[in-house]
Amino acid sequence: AAGELLLANFKKRILDIIGELNSRLVSIKNMSLSDRKKSIQIQAGLKSAQGKIGQVSGFDQSASALDANVSRLETQVIAIEANYKKTTIACIKGKTVKKVTAVKPVCPKGYKKK
Repeated sequence: AAGELLLANFKKRILDIIGELNSRLVSIKNMSLSDRKKSIQIQAGLKSAQGKIGQVSGFDQSASALDANVSRLETQVIAIEANYKKTTIACIKGKTVKKVTAVKPVCPKGYKKK
């Protein structure tokens, strides 16, 4: 009974991770074409992993492979997210300071980066 509970928790954890990764991919705005293609491949991999959850009947090679596959997909999502992470810079013009937040922030005309 304890083994069944552990397996059920494992499957739930994998499903939760898959759901989270899908939503993180969907939330990225203005994705480049190459990253969009990667995102589609990752989503297909996540869907495949989700389908394989039902085939896992114990903590054997299939569970280990599924866990490794989902970890690999998570690493790929993190790599794509890094390309679109917003940063904030401070720009100064006289005594006026403006904060600019963007993926690639640039100071407005006449302002210099602090």
